[in-house]
Amino acid sequence: MFNNLRYREYCEAYASDIPLFHQPWWLDAVAGRDQWNGLVSGATFASKPSILPIYSTSKWFLSKIHKPALTTYQGPIWAGYGMLHPLEQMRVVSKTWPDLIKQIPPTTSFRHTIFPDFQYAYPFHEAGFELGIRYTYTIDLNQPIESIFKNFRRDVKRKLNKTIDNYQIVESSDLSLFFPLLNNVYQRQNQPTPFSYAFLEHLFLSAHEQAQVKLFLLQGSARHTLGGVLLFYDHQRVYLLASGLNEYGRKTGTFQQLIWHTLQYFSTSKQVFDFCGSMMGNVVDSNQSMGGLAHAYLEVSKRKGMVKLLGV
Repeated sequence: MFNNLRYREYCEAYASDIPLFHQPWWLDAVAGRDQWNGLVSGATFASKPSILPIYSTSKWFLSKIHKPALTTYQGPIWAGYGMLHPLEQMRVVSKTWPDLIKQIPPTTSFRHTIFPDFQYAYPFHEAGFELGIRYTYTIDLNQPIESIFKNFRRDVKRKLNKTIDNYQIVESSDLSLFFPLLNNVYQRQNQPTPFSYAFLEHLFLSAHEQAQVKLFLLQGSARHTLGGVLLFYDHQRVYLLASGLNEYGRKTGTFQQLIWHTLQYFSTSKQVFDFCGSMMGNVVDSNQSMGGLAHAYLEVSKRKGMVKLLGV
């Protein structure tokens, strides 16, 4: 176990500026209580350090630093970074990140994806890490809800204008109705679900205690469920971290109905809806069809020894 007191105190002091995936309760839920290492830079900008949570596992005597399950972004952050002028943002990174990088423990493999606000990560390049670009798709929730609907593609609007008889969207806390639908998504991709029901239930209950999760289901009579979306959120951003549909739900626009409901629900309380989408073509098309705009974020990686030689 790690002593993360300084990290926890930092997050408590700047609570409204700490993204979901950097919050201590999230890290405890997905990695285990203090089974993660909260690094705090010795160097500061405006008397404030940067922080970096580290989660490490090992297999076959090879250590690996990576993101826990369902954790879209990680990497270093400086609370309030988005409010700074771009030149000041570069100074924050240049002044505080090198110290964090030096604190990263030796490992055979390192892979993080940095929160989208941070588009400058030269200290990682300078330290021998590789930088890559990935894309997420977001919707600005500050605009009128009518404008959000206007940006939907024509086929999405047609699906939304069709009602599914005797079905309605409900808020639920019953993961047992949602998890089989989520499994369907991975089965259609011929992939195993990358986490267990117990893991998701623990995360859901932890988030529920923090009032930072919603599960919306499209249900009919006898609680027959066509689909669902699982959403987590912080002070500014809503993250779509999991969705599931049965075959009938796929054909009837259930996903679009659920996302439209979500956008309306959060439109007056949050600033950004993040699809947290993959780079798969069909997912990209779906995100774009609902008005999602592409935003680049950085992937940082480094491999050593046999891991690098084998390309794993």
